[in-house]
Amino acid sequence: MRKREIFSGLLPFFFIFFVSWPALFSQKAYPDAIGFGAKCKGAYAGSKNPRILIVDVLTSASTGDELTGRGSFRWAVTRNYPRVILFEVSGNINLDSKISINNPYITIAGQTAPDPGITIRNYPVIIYTSDVIIQHLRFRLGDVSIGDGSFDTFSVYKGPNTYIDHCTFSWAVDENFSCSSTDLVRNVTISNCIISEALYNTPHPDGPNSYGMLIYKGDSISVLRNLFVHLGGRVPMINNTATNVLIANNLLYNTGISNSNIYFNTNSVPLIASVIGNKLIRGSQSASVKLIQVKKDLFSGTKIYLKDNDDYGRTSSPWSVVTGDTVKFRSDVQSLRDVNYLPISSASLEDSLLPTVGARPLFRDGSDSRIINEVRTRTGKMIDSQEDVGGFPDLANNIRKLQIPVNPHSDPDNDKYTNLEEWLYKLHLELLGRTQPYVSTSQNSPPVIYDQVFTVNDDDMNNLLIGKVVASDPENSGLRFNLDNIGSSKYFEIDPNTGELFKSLIYNAIINDTVLSFSVIVTDNGDPILEGSAKISVYIQKPSLVSLDNPESVNNKLTVFPNPNDGHFALGLNFNSPERIYYEVLNASGTRIVSETLYPQPANSLLDVNLSDRISKGVYLLIVRTGQLLITRKIVIH
Repeated sequence: MRKREIFSGLLPFFFIFFVSWPALFSQKAYPDAIGFGAKCKGAYAGSKNPRILIVDVLTSASTGDELTGRGSFRWAVTRNYPRVILFEVSGNINLDSKISINNPYITIAGQTAPDPGITIRNYPVIIYTSDVIIQHLRFRLGDVSIGDGSFDTFSVYKGPNTYIDHCTFSWAVDENFSCSSTDLVRNVTISNCIISEALYNTPHPDGPNSYGMLIYKGDSISVLRNLFVHLGGRVPMINNTATNVLIANNLLYNTGISNSNIYFNTNSVPLIASVIGNKLIRGSQSASVKLIQVKKDLFSGTKIYLKDNDDYGRTSSPWSVVTGDTVKFRSDVQSLRDVNYLPISSASLEDSLLPTVGARPLFRDGSDSRIINEVRTRTGKMIDSQEDVGGFPDLANNIRKLQIPVNPHSDPDNDKYTNLEEWLYKLHLELLGRTQPYVSTSQNSPPVIYDQVFTVNDDDMNNLLIGKVVASDPENSGLRFNLDNIGSSKYFEIDPNTGELFKSLIYNAIINDTVLSFSVIVTDNGDPILEGSAKISVYIQKPSLVSLDNPESVNNKLTVFPNPNDGHFALGLNFNSPERIYYEVLNASGTRIVSETLYPQPANSLLDVNLSDRISKGVYLLIVRTGQLLITRKIVIH
């Protein structure tokens, strides 16, 4: 396949910046890289001709040949020059001690291994350096190394620019993944990974835990499109000096067993965070804790933006999935910049994520396949040891000679990706079951919604259905409705699925009739997600203006026909009025468009009204008053 063909279609919302080396930080790791770490170039950040090393043995020891560039995984990652690490062997690498990656500029391409790929097990892998790319490897700790105090499966302890994508992390004694060190970590992406089954009841000195992910210190950390399964808590936990954190489109199943899922814990700097499009599926062990927990004592200046997060009991308020402080730290503005990611709807997350998440999704090992099946069938539970689920999967020790591109570091088509990078990307796509980059085939159009007017009596009971906000989606992908501002939520509530608008509370401070206006945001489930907004006006009637003779009969006293109309319609006055009659027409913002006075009319009068030259198409509120009687009608002008 020619290079131009490999990159013929790219996601329209990913931005590729073309620069010459060494300013490669502005170009993405590969075309559809996402998040704050997307511009990490790994080996190519340190050299335009990094060394290519090949892992061809499964030993834990550091053995290798500098002349041929062949050796063990430990030997390859501990070299002190820019390097791209490939694999010609598959199987389990049974570590006898932890591996520390101390030297920068490294790309580890697990997609090059023959099936069934590589699993690194028994001891942790820790990054103490910058500019690291890792794809398509499995990291499984297990309880073998508890005596050495090795508790986390994988950690990022130091340095900027880390991109971890399509990997699997499991069977930690503490966290499966952590960014936790005295050194600031920044520009990190953890994406498309399976993070599952951290062990619960182990000899850990703090007692039972089973934690998913800890973001303890760091700046610009993105946790995107990951699957968290069978975990006690910290899914993830953000605290200490972590800031500029994006948590988007993660699927959680059977988590929160120890009373935390996405958890904003005590911090010591102002935290800016966005939590968007995540979904919690409760399992048999999930506690009643909500999807998101916000501590009340977070550092001053912390701002947390929430949108489209799904959990049981979700309402139109984005903060309905939060326990803890739901006021002090909320932000109505997504403040993070350069996130390199456009979230999808939480409603489509499960179908989108399960086929493609984890290491080598087209050829998963037995453990990853079991995890995916347990999510689909809503089965499984937390474990105390890997032996509870059959132990480490057996992996065949296969060997495959790699056909590395000729002139691997050249770029004959000047697209700023070398022959080697494009070949690695092609192998990555093949493990996703694709031969081309993902391109959205839908020509998604935004939802259609227009300004609308409703009316309600101040003395009507709370939770009264006022009406239904009307909107449509050209692609019929489904819609969700949300009130746009916090202030309107004390007066009204909206059903996020149907658009039905309910009265919540009308303050007694409203003395006269008034119009409250607010915005409704409606989002579709397309790709990409699009939204529309409209102004909603609710005319609030004070009790003294409602008919005193027979309130139940008020709605029968006025007829408007035809309705909808072109501005020319008839008013049927089905009552006898000895007093003058006043009518007015208000637009969606509550502005009076028309005001007229009529002389007393006998019962069953029919009045001709022609406003076609004074109002344009839209939805309006017609108000008719006489004496103590007030009647309202919604009229629609074509």
